[in-house]
Amino acid sequence: MTYDEWIKVVRHLKKFYTNDKFLPTKEVTDLWYGYLKDIEFVYIKMAVKSWIGSSTFFPTVADIKNKALDFREDAMTKYKELKDIFQTCHSWYPTEHTASDDMNSFMAAIKSERFEEAKAKALRIKSEIMKAEVLEKSFKEYVNEISRTECD
Repeated sequence: MTYDEWIKVVRHLKKFYTNDKFLPTKEVTDLWYGYLKDIEFVYIKMAVKSWIGSSTFFPTVADIKNKALDFREDAMTKYKELKDIFQTCHSWYPTEHTASDDMNSFMAAIKSERFEEAKAKALRIKSEIMKAEVLEKSFKEYVNEISRTECD
């Protein structure tokens, strides 16, 4: 996360938590940034949104960091699940597009937190695979289970 992104987060937080004791000085704001700067901006935003929606008390740096890391871990789990089904589908049944083009657009969707778009791409390939008679029933059941899983 850049410092400018952090300042946007601070301004947003200060709108909801107007107590003068919350991030009272630039020095304190900069200290918080030091603890949070290594976490991607998207996860910090998600953590702040979640905190504001669930707490009347202003957060600590640990509250934001822990929530952000939980969101990142959840995203990585979704990414792994979707990547696994995508790669498994390609190994069973190559589509009319090249694997690298599909994988590049799939990876771009994941990195942009567009899980529904990535899921749609994986499920498009899944539907092509399901037409193949060579698949084992257990794999078909696994693919159907993935297709029922929500990504958001």
